[in-house]
Amino acid sequence: MIATNGSKSRGKTLGLITVIAFLILLTLSNLGGNLHHGVVERITSLNPSNSKCEHVPFHGGCLQSENEIDNMIKEASQVVITMPAKAAGSTMKQFTNQCMGRTLPDNFLNNATRVKEVLLTGNPMEMPKIIVSHLMSDIPLRKLIEVLPKSSLLIYIHREESDRLLSAINHVYRYPHIRKEFCNIALDAANQTCIVGESLLIKSIEMKIGEIGMGGAQLLTCDTYDAIEENMPNMVFVHYKQADRLQRVLAKYHCPDQLEEKAIKTNAAQDHVIKTNVRIAARPVEDLDLKEWVDSKANMLQFAIRMREGKSCQSKTRVMEELMFTCETEFVHVSRTDAVKVI
Repeated sequence: MIATNGSKSRGKTLGLITVIAFLILLTLSNLGGNLHHGVVERITSLNPSNSKCEHVPFHGGCLQSENEIDNMIKEASQVVITMPAKAAGSTMKQFTNQCMGRTLPDNFLNNATRVKEVLLTGNPMEMPKIIVSHLMSDIPLRKLIEVLPKSSLLIYIHREESDRLLSAINHVYRYPHIRKEFCNIALDAANQTCIVGESLLIKSIEMKIGEIGMGGAQLLTCDTYDAIEENMPNMVFVHYKQADRLQRVLAKYHCPDQLEEKAIKTNAAQDHVIKTNVRIAARPVEDLDLKEWVDSKANMLQFAIRMREGKSCQSKTRVMEELMFTCETEFVHVSRTDAVKVI
């Protein structure tokens, strides 16, 4: 059968459409195997953290009773306790020093060389059963998550970041060891008073001086959550106000002679003896109390000084916090076989 001019034209058109469709599919295939994977890969490539688990929900289960917490500590061959600044760290260090009868170098987990010196070299000593350290970045936390055996228990003491930040600012400017350059208007050591200019105060917060920059945002990163998801560590998040409970259970198995001792609390608000006021340029006659200044800026402080940059996976932290606050003990165990999958 001989084709007419009209049928030839329609055939060429259909052929052209087929070629175009094939080229489109080939292009999509090159981008990522298929349309769905291509979109996922392109989104991931725009994510500075390159997090593998950005869209994976946080897995956690509440430790419902004192008995569960008790068994968790009892079964652990070693307990490693970490935290950001202003989250009961000094309290737990002092308790551990008394409980273990020895003092480890302060915050040594942040330095790989010091870790080797303390844990691997020197006089033959029994490996410490309890290790406590503030952390200054997510690197040591991720390494602990990746390499600690299941027989060891990793505890992260948590404090909501806005609350922690306000406490850190107050700590830096009220604690007795305050440096003179922090009080640029006046520092009266005898009367324990400090006056700081508002602009310097804001600058010091932006620069994340001291405890201000040692926060949960620097520790609970996308990479940290990736490590949790990939390694299923024997790990517990504990609210910082449960430090008393944690001390009591640790004492039961590691230093029972201290069970009757009063729970240790250090760096509490009553220990801050410097009275700090803020000099505001617009109203130089009347200085503002530091706490009043901090409280008045609380809601927008992190936004104004850009405390968080890039991807943070903060949704996972917030889900963990919600689970923690609905849990009576405020102990949340991650990656348990019976864990609740929280989305």
